[in-house]
Amino acid sequence: MRRAAAAHPRRYTATGTAVITEVTHLPGGLTQPAEAKLTELVRKSPGNVKFLIALATVQLNGGKGDATIATYRRAIVENPRRDESHVQLANAYARLGRNEEARKEFEIVLELSPRSFPAWWGLADLAQKAGRSAEVQSLLTRAVAAGTESPSILKKLAEIEVARPLSPTVK
Repeated sequence: MRRAAAAHPRRYTATGTAVITEVTHLPGGLTQPAEAKLTELVRKSPGNVKFLIALATVQLNGGKGDATIATYRRAIVENPRRDESHVQLANAYARLGRNEEARKEFEIVLELSPRSFPAWWGLADLAQKAGRSAEVQSLLTRAVAAGTESPSILKKLAEIEVARPLSPTVK
């Protein structure tokens, strides 16, 4: 006799992981069935942060900003020390143009994980989009000092250095 998936958490989680892999990168017009499936998975396993993050990602791709924020916040309530939830919430805020809230979430990530590449990169990206290039350089320099090892950060710092105007020569 076959048992329900909920009776076998390992099989159920594997099924949920497969759904997450399939649906989190769908374009907006195709997110409705994915959102329904993930909502069902969250209902059956309400504390599963992976399911919550996947649901929020699908909601964001479907243009449901308020629902996205609420779902990421729910994931954070389930596990406040999981920096991935904060990074995803910060990225959602940035995508929705709520840059100050994004900045605050990235800073929370750095309190949890001072070497977090996504947090340093996210803060630098916000500064760059606001036209604050000196802040970009400062943030990325601090990221390297904090021990964040990333070729992307080193490349960006080198690009900033090359783009800096040369001092006038004395004749």
